[in-house]
Amino acid sequence: MLDLLWTLRGSVPLASTTANQTVIDRVTALLERQEQQPELAAGGRVTFKVPLLTKRRYFRDATAVFDQGWFRVEHGLDGRVLRYELRGLHSLWRFLLFAGITAVGSFRVGGATRDEIPEMFGMSALGYGAIVLLASARTIRLLREVAQGR
Repeated sequence: MLDLLWTLRGSVPLASTTANQTVIDRVTALLERQEQQPELAAGGRVTFKVPLLTKRRYFRDATAVFDQGWFRVEHGLDGRVLRYELRGLHSLWRFLLFAGITAVGSFRVGGATRDEIPEMFGMSALGYGAIVLLASARTIRLLREVAQGR
């Protein structure tokens, strides 16, 4: 249940006239434009994984918050969909590390009291949440465009 904090799951409906390979090619091209390194896995599944200590350009690319994920075309009761799961756990660790360093540094310098440290973590959590929500919305929009062929 906690993985909802760093995982984006969903699906986008596909037009019945678009071939599966065309959708996979569009997803691969999208990931390459977003500076991800896509790999084609078994069953027409596209995956990507970014090492923890890789320098990323946040806010420029919609998928920059996500460090791992997969995409695949599925046939369901409502027709074909592009199903996806993206994970942003590295971003969470970076924000927690930043919040911890800030809190400890402020406490040692005498700028923060013990009561203010939880507030610092809370502000960092709000910042993380805002960035993940914005990145998720941008990523979903891009995936809809991919599904529609734009």
